[in-house]
Amino acid sequence: MKSRAHRAAGAVARNSLSRVLERRFDQGMTALARGLLIGRPNREGRSEMDDLAYLRNRWVCFKLRDIFVPPAQEILEQLHAEDVLQGRVVGFTEKGVGQEIHVVVEVLGLQSAVVVPLPRIVRVV
Repeated sequence: MKSRAHRAAGAVARNSLSRVLERRFDQGMTALARGLLIGRPNREGRSEMDDLAYLRNRWVCFKLRDIFVPPAQEILEQLHAEDVLQGRVVGFTEKGVGQEIHVVVEVLGLQSAVVVPLPRIVRVV
């Protein structure tokens, strides 16, 4: 049976490896290369087709901004179109002839304010 110190050292080593891999990934390593490095033996004797076959039916992680098709906005709409956001009203638009009033709202986490038609406000908190 391993001692507590031995188990703790193993956990630290695993966490360190995870941080190193994450750092390398953030420095430009592609998701494909990262996936092939983890849990795969030496590359010798394997073709690119072998690598692709290895990836089929596996779960992978990637950033939204790295998606090639479909456009990121389309994905966001599919995933979050019905989400209710919350923010602080910072202004209003002027009502033009035949137009409705819009509310200018600062939402925490967004770089710029959003503009929402007043009738679309779901509730006031």
